Amino acid sequence: MRTKYIDNLKGILICLVVWAHFIELILPHGKWLYTAIYFFHMPAFIFCTGYFSSFNIKKILSGLVAPYIILQLVFIFFENLFFDTGRVYQFYTPHWLLWYVFAVMVWRLLIPVFNRKYRATRIIIFLLAVAVALVSGFWENAGYKYSLSRILVYTPFFLLGYYGRKEGIEKFRDVKWVKYLALVIFISFIIYIEFVAKNFHTKWLYSAYPFSQAGYNIGIRFQILLWGFLMTFSLFATIPDKESFITKLGKNSGNIYYLHGFLVRALFYTEFFEKISFDFAIATVFTLAEILIFSGNFITKPLNFIISGQVFINLVKLPEKMLKKYHKL
Repeated sequence: MRTKYIDNLKGILICLVVWAHFIELILPHGKWLYTAIYFFHMPAFIFCTGYFSSFNIKKILSGLVAPYIILQLVFIFFENLFFDTGRVYQFYTPHWLLWYVFAVMVWRLLIPVFNRKYRATRIIIFLLAVAVALVSGFWENAGYKYSLSRILVYTPFFLLGYYGRKEGIEKFRDVKWVKYLALVIFISFIIYIEFVAKNFHTKWLYSAYPFSQAGYNIGIRFQILLWGFLMTFSLFATIPDKESFITKLGKNSGNIYYLHGFLVRALFYTEFFEKISFDFAIATVFTLAEILIFSGNFITKPLNFIISGQVFINLVKLPEKMLKKYHKL
């Protein structure tokens, strides 16, 4: 059973994901906003992913493994064909935004490990995940390969959503003082970005590099994780529970996430934004256009059919169906 406020939260977050990817093309324009978004958009999105997650091999294969394989090949083919990037076809280093698909695949396969009966055990697992997220930056091999760094850093947010649903975390939304606390956190976050974090290097926000490669430390990662938790809590506490267009975006967030990358990469390779004025306004228009187009059913239904691998399953079964039909004649 889906929850409207989680879908609403996902809807807002996918808008921020797409917007941030377009803003990335025009940096340093929009740097303040870009930094603010990157502090919480993926932590909160992964919280939502954990909230809806369960261990189901069939769904993992059709909803994650098949899309990852297909989109990994398509993205590499797209960039090699149109922009002559010379990328090698492989599956061990997810292409750009596909790190998230790979990471969710790993987290859901680990649910039998995460799924503990006793609350004390769940708390211990969560605290261990936080500790690993902090110290993993010292591991030189934890980087983009196998999405290893991001898997380690973002596991606590997945667990927060997964365990939170079991613990009935939605009850906190009905407590009056929680919304006031969320407002204080929002204001504090704005102040923090303005006076502390607005000049953070973008690499620090990606959670994809060891400390030595990106030139930061465990203290900065602690700040990033802390604000990720605080902002996720605040958004969860204040997001409306009413059905709206945002709810639809949340339900179709996966397809928006997959498809928006093609235009972003095309604009990146063609250096489009270096040739125009009003780049921030144009980036915002592109964001709105992609969200509106890629959330439509005329896009989502055929895309789901293709990337789930169902189209290939049907092709494989076609000779069998034709043979059965022939025998009936």
